[in-house]
Amino acid sequence: MAWRPLHEGHAIERVRVTCTFQADIRLKFTQRLAGFVEAKRSNFQLGPMRELKGQGVVVQVGPNGAVNAKTEEAIGWTFQRTLPDQRVVESVSFENGTLSYEVAEYTRWAPFHQRVVALLEDVVEELSTYDDMAVLALEYFDRFVYQGPANESDPRAIFTLDSKMLPAAALDAGHLWHVHRGWFEPSSRGALLVNQNLDAQDGEFNGKPARSVAVMTKVEARSTHSQLSSASLTDCLPEMHTRSKQVLQGILEDDTIGMIGMRND
Repeated sequence: MAWRPLHEGHAIERVRVTCTFQADIRLKFTQRLAGFVEAKRSNFQLGPMRELKGQGVVVQVGPNGAVNAKTEEAIGWTFQRTLPDQRVVESVSFENGTLSYEVAEYTRWAPFHQRVVALLEDVVEELSTYDDMAVLALEYFDRFVYQGPANESDPRAIFTLDSKMLPAAALDAGHLWHVHRGWFEPSSRGALLVNQNLDAQDGEFNGKPARSVAVMTKVEARSTHSQLSSASLTDCLPEMHTRSKQVLQGILEDDTIGMIGMRND
């Protein structure tokens, strides 16, 4: 039996770009931001805006003293593209100060990057008149699925998991496991924060139970280390993409790199 990437030719399950702002952004301003996406959503096959709601608390004073009452309040919005089975495959969202773009149909970097800039750039420009961007992050979610019994699924066949990352005893019996690592490193635009999580998971794939390993690789630029703006979507993201690939390649066996067709783009 063997490990296989989630898709034929690549392992990417989804990709997400987030732009985080720290100010408490007013609801009216949030609604104005949605207008930028609304104006072009039909060109990107996105559905209509859906309001995102969360719970708030209202303090009411009555004859027996103060009483906290939970309320539902708007906290943002989302535009989504869905398949006929209602699975969400693409979304642009703004929630609690974070603007995000996420897609589950990634193909190549160039069209993905072009779409991110087209959808988010003017929204970020408008947000920047209200507050400076604090964090720009790029996250890749990859998955490898084992074609056989979970207790035979030795991840060392695809990952360079030496004893510094995970003890052999944790792998030999086919147990579930988790690795988290992160660090700051220099870049041409200031320090980048790199995070990587590896999770062995049991689930269902193609209607059958299977063991898989999910890999999240995140590269993050912060305003404390570099100047962030709407131009960062064009200038910084390509460097973050390249670094994400390098970090992923660093934990993959050579055969795995070939199996997923990892290219320089």
